[in-house]
Amino acid sequence: MFLIVLLSFLDDDFLVNVQLFGRNGLWYLGVFGAMLAVLRSLIPPNEIFTPEETMQEVYKHTSYMPSDWEGRCHTYQVRSTSMCLYLSALARQ
Repeated sequence: MFLIVLLSFLDDDFLVNVQLFGRNGLWYLGVFGAMLAVLRSLIPPNEIFTPEETMQEVYKHTSYMPSDWEGRCHTYQVRSTSMCLYLSALARQ
């Protein structure tokens, strides 16, 4: 699609006059643009990582969350401590 747009900037008549497999460049630009729109709509929106909610999900399964972690789940200290605790449990499975 980028090539079609680039060639249309170089030659004004490219989109209308050049035939490829019986179709002109404008037709291909429309088809590729529609395909791009459909494919982009299939990509889920970016999810925002929230450590507090993630730790609440872990708490539901483990029933363990020290009180000093509450409100501090975004810190590296809590992250490293929880990684040590839960990675060893995952390694045993």
